[in-house]
Amino acid sequence: MNIKNLIIRYKEILLYLISGFLTTLVNLVSYWCARFFMDVTPATAVAWILSVLFAYFTNKIFVFKSRNETVLALIKEFCLFIFARLASGVVDVLGMTLLISDSSAKVFELVVKICINIFVVVVNYILSKFLIFKKKKETAG
Repeated sequence: MNIKNLIIRYKEILLYLISGFLTTLVNLVSYWCARFFMDVTPATAVAWILSVLFAYFTNKIFVFKSRNETVLALIKEFCLFIFARLASGVVDVLGMTLLISDSSAKVFELVVKICINIFVVVVNYILSKFLIFKKKKETAG
């Protein structure tokens, strides 16, 4: 199998990884900017909110190409996305709060943040693929 076929076959996963990388970048940059003004926990929360909004639009439009037919379906999709991200956001905030102290080295803090974000990206893909943006089965006829 050549590279072009691999890209076509795994296009959704590749797009999700790109989206996940960009979402993580949004999370990290906004976290470090917020750290100039606030402690670890609120900075993590601010970074999470900004990255979740970014992730919703990139996942909906570019990765899973969700096309809702009704306003109710769109609201349901967005609420499921937010609920799933709240669960992973709790993991992010608790992980940072429990693993980082005021005396932690800044390099260690960044390594922990990156590790937590990798875990969160994997869990979020699974939830997005099989729960939030799952494709409707087409009926024959």
